[in-house]
Amino acid sequence: MAPGLFILPGVSTTPGTLELKELSLAIKSPQGVILIVGCSHPGVEHILQETSAIDPHVHILLGGLHQIQKPDPEVERIATVLHDQYKVDLVRGRNCTGAGVRCLKENFRRSLDSNGQGGHSHLSFACAVASSEQCRVR
Repeated sequence: MAPGLFILPGVSTTPGTLELKELSLAIKSPQGVILIVGCSHPGVEHILQETSAIDPHVHILLGGLHQIQKPDPEVERIATVLHDQYKVDLVRGRNCTGAGVRCLKENFRRSLDSNGQGGHSHLSFACAVASSEQCRVR
């Protein structure tokens, strides 16, 4: 693996996706870690906990946050954890973030770029990095 690139293996413990294996990619940058996740089946908190061993500052979290069919209090809790505990600068929710985007928008100052479940982003990864000033946390 190249310097500054880290593969984070994970396994889901959630019923419905039990034992589903998933890889996340952490890229160390001068602004902090750029974390690219699939659907976060192992749990976004678990992935962030592993990432914090590389660098405690996550600049960008890009990918699915697996918040589909989660009750509102759980979605709110995850949004608070991303914002207050992990101090994530920018969240770009994708495919299985689902309706959790609503709550994330409330926790992050400007609107998130997300297409919700099954959507495809029209932004390239480079564009997401370049536009990080547009979606900083409060």
